[in-house]
Amino acid sequence: MRSLVLLALISTPVAASPYRQPVDGDVVVTAYFDNGGTQDWQCQGHTYGGHRGTDIAIIGRFEAQDQGRNVVAAQGGRVIRTHDGEFDRCTTGDCGGGGGFGNHVFVQHPDGQISKYAHLRQGSVRVSDGQEVDCGTLLGQVGSSGSSTGPHLHFEVEVGGVRDDPFQGPCSGPLSYWVGQGGYRDMPSRDCADTGPPPPPPPPPPPPMRPDLHLALAVDNTAPRTCDFEDCRDFIRDGSSAGLFDAWIGEELSVTFVVSNQGDGATNAESPEDAAVTVEYALPAGLRPLRYRIESDHPAYDRTSFAPNDAEANPANPALDAPPAAGLLRLNGFSPGESKRVTLIVAATERTIDAGGHAALLFWVRHVRSYYGEKEGFDDGVEVNDGQTFNGGDLKQRFELDIFSPDHFAFDAPDAAMLEGWRRCAPEAVTALSVDPDAHALVAELFSSGGCIESPLLPLSAGAYRGFRLSAATVATTGGLGLHFATDALPEFDVSRASTVSLPALAGFAEVFQPLPVPAEERILRVRITSPAPVMNVALDGMAASGQLRLGDLRLVSVAPEPAEDEPAVDDGDDDGLGEPDAGAFAYLDPTGSSPEVRYDGSCIAAKVGGGLSLPLTLLLLAPLFRRRRR
Repeated sequence: MRSLVLLALISTPVAASPYRQPVDGDVVVTAYFDNGGTQDWQCQGHTYGGHRGTDIAIIGRFEAQDQGRNVVAAQGGRVIRTHDGEFDRCTTGDCGGGGGFGNHVFVQHPDGQISKYAHLRQGSVRVSDGQEVDCGTLLGQVGSSGSSTGPHLHFEVEVGGVRDDPFQGPCSGPLSYWVGQGGYRDMPSRDCADTGPPPPPPPPPPPPMRPDLHLALAVDNTAPRTCDFEDCRDFIRDGSSAGLFDAWIGEELSVTFVVSNQGDGATNAESPEDAAVTVEYALPAGLRPLRYRIESDHPAYDRTSFAPNDAEANPANPALDAPPAAGLLRLNGFSPGESKRVTLIVAATERTIDAGGHAALLFWVRHVRSYYGEKEGFDDGVEVNDGQTFNGGDLKQRFELDIFSPDHFAFDAPDAAMLEGWRRCAPEAVTALSVDPDAHALVAELFSSGGCIESPLLPLSAGAYRGFRLSAATVATTGGLGLHFATDALPEFDVSRASTVSLPALAGFAEVFQPLPVPAEERILRVRITSPAPVMNVALDGMAASGQLRLGDLRLVSVAPEPAEDEPAVDDGDDDGLGEPDAGAFAYLDPTGSSPEVRYDGSCIAAKVGGGLSLPLTLLLLAPLFRRRRR
């Protein structure tokens, strides 16, 4: 190749002029000319196969591109070709346009050589075909248009129709085309031949106006709540649920996504399908979508004056009253400063705390036409994310929440600190309250008589329930459990809203059903369980009383249709009225009577509370006393 170059130089009447380095600012060579065998001019591998130019990349990638990095003529000549208007933030290497060069300028020099400047920034070309330029004349700015993977200048030298390596070296030949070539991996000189340093370039053009989308995601309840805290959005503050938004099964929640264009450029829709900005969301299993709306703060641009937006009528969007659990919404175009708000109304349908994690609501921008996409999933990357400042360029938001049942406490979460909002109401009589994850039980350590524990504030209507089921056990105690219900009519746990449950001191849990002692027209605010008195140990040194209450399950049983006259009452496995089978089956004799049957897990002894106790059962009840006296 160099023999052709020398012949061309001998045949031309004008002496060749050496080139200056054509990019201003902090730059580095990322790939030299390939001289065959993937070898650069120094016979090393800082190139790739078939590369026929020198790639000069700017330090800082797209942030530096947005600031502007000038490309100048490497020597004087006449502009013979220009091309502009191509997308300039390509990262895939195959965006096309301009014959692969993207936005570009070709300059022919007096000696016949041609220098080519490729992948320029969109809108930055400052010369036109036929224009005469000097060494150092501004041609455009570095971009990433055409077949490019990042902001750089692809610089080529063509002599006699053949592209040649401008560097002199053992694998390229004896001729250098630079004013000052410099060492390997160094940059050539920016001085022009025989003229000294080039004149200062004109100020760069202003950066192009681009959209810059920011996201906000919030969840709130649609109806007022009551709780023990000023902020009722976090009404369960135990264990891993502390600090998270909480919801009751049966509540309707408002999920709000706000997308704000905080850039100075617009992004416009071209069709219902190509809506400029497309977003996606995914609801967790415990939330069911009901309806949605899309609003905009145009023309005030104040993020408060929202009104219905025409994106609601986009035929490519789902029906407003039938959104899917995971869906794609087209928000149409955005003006500079405009915000659009998507409000999704959902219903909480099932407990989410038992699996050991939290329910996660996901929201992300899938596509911004010409600037961002495609982000097909929440954790997927994006092809073009530069130019966006929110979240490091990844336009997504995640919101975690917990869903609890107001009428069923099961303590199934694998978290010893997850009390589901229960608390000690007599700290002097209950020394500690914790959860045994292996036994799935709330454990109250009793110090003296009068110990009690209370549920959180509940949003329950007594008329929806016919009774309650209790699974509990007591250790080293005597007496019965008291269940008191505070209501809107009697908020102070009046005895007229109370039941007494007798639990023998047996190993395992006793399961009991009893009618609800609350009139149907009242609302249940809280449940209190009063504990039996611990058995006194009087054998040694007047040791203090101690005992334990273990609550495995407390469930209010919803009102069920009366069975047919000849049909026996059956536990249908769906007494909670939530459309899901109950967590466990409970046996009872008479759901309306006053003497419930008791069943014992882990024991073959059966007894009926209210009747005479069998001798083995009596001995078991007295066994703790006998053991203590023998100490």
